[in-house]
Amino acid sequence: MKKTQISSNATIFLKFIVPSIFYLAFTFAIAGLITEGKYAGALSASFVLVIFGLFIYMAFVRLKHVSIDDEYVFISNYFKTIKISFSELESVSDLSFGGNYQPIFIHFKKRTDFGYSIIFINTCTRYFNFSEQSITKELSIKIKSIREGLPE
Repeated sequence: MKKTQISSNATIFLKFIVPSIFYLAFTFAIAGLITEGKYAGALSASFVLVIFGLFIYMAFVRLKHVSIDDEYVFISNYFKTIKISFSELESVSDLSFGGNYQPIFIHFKKRTDFGYSIIFINTCTRYFNFSEQSITKELSIKIKSIREGLPE
């Protein structure tokens, strides 16, 4: 059984590098404003840091590295990897914006070490190619066939 990676190679960059750059830049900006005595600007920048920080967390920090084989889904946060049977998956959904950034959500029947759902970025190779069957549809078909006891 060969494992196939279905999450983007950019996951590690988006999960660790982008948030680090964002938080460091805003932290240095706030520190600079405070040292110059511009407390109103520092307060505004702190507000932006909190608001956009929540967005960065929800969009990037929660990303997982995902691979599949014939029977299991392998999910990693780069520190820990778990193996989940396809029969334990509830559903798969996505937010398709076109282009390379396609967040995909996997929802589980019961709580896993990563919670009731995870998010990953698809390995989309072409921009705006709507004729290509998405991994979301493939996983949904696999879940449905397992649920109904049909061969794939």
